[in-house]
Amino acid sequence: MKHVITIIAVSTLALVLFIVFYAQEQVRQETRIIDTERIVSLKQIASMTELRFSDATKLLQTLSKVASVINHADAALVDKRLHGVPESNALNERNLFAKTLQTYGDFESITHVLPNGDTYLEEPYSYQKNNTLSNYGNTTWFIIMSSTLDTYVNPITTSDATGKKITLIGVPIFSQNGTFSGFLAGTLDLGAIQKKLYNTQAYSDEKFLIIDSGRNIVASSDNDTTSHLNLRSISASLSGGSGTSIDDVDGTKVYVSYYPLYIVGSSPWAIVLIQPYDDAFHEVNSSIFESEILIAAILSVSSISSFFIIRSFRAQHDLAIKLKESNVTLEKSQEDLHANHITIQNYLEEISKIKNALDQSAIVAITDRDGTITQVNENFCKISKYSYKELVGENPRILKSGYHTTKFYLEQWDAISNGKIWQGEFKNRAKDDSFYWVKTIIIPHVKDGEITEYVSIGIDITKEKELMEKLGNSQKLATIGELSARVAHDIRNPLSIIKNNFELMRYKDPKFAKKHSDALERIQRAILRITHQVDNVLDYVRPLTLTLKQENLHTIMKSALDKVEIPDKIKVRYFKNDVFLTCDYLKIEVVLINIITNAIQAMGMKGTLDITCDVNDDNLVLEIRDTGPGIPENILPRIFDPLFTTKQIGTGLGLSSCKSIIEHHGGIINVKSEMGTGTSFIIILPLDQKK
Repeated sequence: MKHVITIIAVSTLALVLFIVFYAQEQVRQETRIIDTERIVSLKQIASMTELRFSDATKLLQTLSKVASVINHADAALVDKRLHGVPESNALNERNLFAKTLQTYGDFESITHVLPNGDTYLEEPYSYQKNNTLSNYGNTTWFIIMSSTLDTYVNPITTSDATGKKITLIGVPIFSQNGTFSGFLAGTLDLGAIQKKLYNTQAYSDEKFLIIDSGRNIVASSDNDTTSHLNLRSISASLSGGSGTSIDDVDGTKVYVSYYPLYIVGSSPWAIVLIQPYDDAFHEVNSSIFESEILIAAILSVSSISSFFIIRSFRAQHDLAIKLKESNVTLEKSQEDLHANHITIQNYLEEISKIKNALDQSAIVAITDRDGTITQVNENFCKISKYSYKELVGENPRILKSGYHTTKFYLEQWDAISNGKIWQGEFKNRAKDDSFYWVKTIIIPHVKDGEITEYVSIGIDITKEKELMEKLGNSQKLATIGELSARVAHDIRNPLSIIKNNFELMRYKDPKFAKKHSDALERIQRAILRITHQVDNVLDYVRPLTLTLKQENLHTIMKSALDKVEIPDKIKVRYFKNDVFLTCDYLKIEVVLINIITNAIQAMGMKGTLDITCDVNDDNLVLEIRDTGPGIPENILPRIFDPLFTTKQIGTGLGLSSCKSIIEHHGGIINVKSEMGTGTSFIIILPLDQKK
């Protein structure tokens, strides 16, 4: 029995030691988790604050490069009684600043200061009028910026106009030749940072502080503006350090986490999280308390078991099993916590990768609520061929290609103007008149129940669309090939018999031919039209080979005009000079006959056909311009498509064949048309095919 008691005593001691060591390890683990959570929270607030100052600084730097800001053309009108120029002067700059204040709400005012310290203007004008200074030459921030000519952030002050915490951000202005031209100073309202700290506060006894390099409180989660400025951790954070510490405030033990803030144009700031030690380590203290209770229970059981060996032996055995199970549960919880931490880290890394990928690949534009473009990214400029300056201030309708219907645009605008997200595809026209396709999602940005702007994110699907178009054309060509073989066998041979017998009939019976000349003439034109259409089909599907020689374009043009029936009231004016190029005479003649015939048919019985030819470098530019009714905007992009025609007669292959012939010559064919004015076909061909 003594042996059993000894075993129980030794086991009890070992168990108590195990619990003590285990509890210590748990305390260390939970302490590390608490430290990590608070530092992560401070990092997030630091990143938000640094980004807000960075955005404000970049905005001022952008304004400093605007021509009206650099030139300050009305400097001679500065009136010190008005603390700057009158309200009716420098309107371009005033309007620019006013729009900036409306768009970026964190700025309270923007001031333009001349190199001698005089105020050029301040917006809003009421701030300029109520200002007590006309010259900033003796202010600390002006003296520092004049010596460094660099961005500067002033220590925190209180706004005379609103009573809110503000700071001044100053950037230098340089002319286009690099000459120093003054400063732009923006007063930044720190209320948004104050609100962020309040919303971040997880516990009522927590206190977040942001402190500038001059130990002024920038923002506090409980609006405190004076206390805790002597904490040791603040000095460490202002020196660029981060971490946690235990400090004493008015006899109260507090747990402090601190992290540095790096603001452009200023020494490091500090962000501090303060919480009573007992509240911060409530869970740790609970674990210690539970361990103490458990140890007390074990000792009590051990004491009682000395008197009730047999009875308590089983109880002790059962307790050991329960402790083992508790240990397993605690270890599993620790593993789950670690796994969750890793999952969160991986998730954040994935989000970062997705954001970078979007910035690199997406086509992004932002418009105001009226649809006016306010911002585009580099990919948008690259695909549209417009510069950033050309796009900002314009409406996206400058990209309309004529492909989409009015109904399409109305339905899209109805969706987004009612706060709905719209997804779809646009066919747009670039600045150089080339077309491109974009798959787009448009997201309305709603603030306080009203739409303030629209964000458009798109990807270039031009190649996919071209591939689908080529696939469709291939299917059409296959159909045409099958049709042409059938036509050659079923139509062309009988047509030849009809034509030969028709000619034989006219030859054998001249009297009959003379008596019915009008009817026979109509039959002959019908035979020729059918022959022409059959030849168009066969020419299109037959492999195109060129016989290239040095030819005179004037001669080809004259020959083409002789082969086209031109009504008396259609006037044709064409170039008379000789233009030599390397080409296939017959193929170019076919192109000219097709386009001239289409133009005459479009004009009807009356109009003017102008044909001009200019030589630029190694190319010639041929323009065929009619005075017909024009081509509708929704049809214009499709006129070169195979089998597409708006005529009751015709194969829809004429212009498609023309495009193929010109491209085989290494050239380009384009069309421009205006309803009610006429249509122009523009052909660009190289003069020498070898080059």
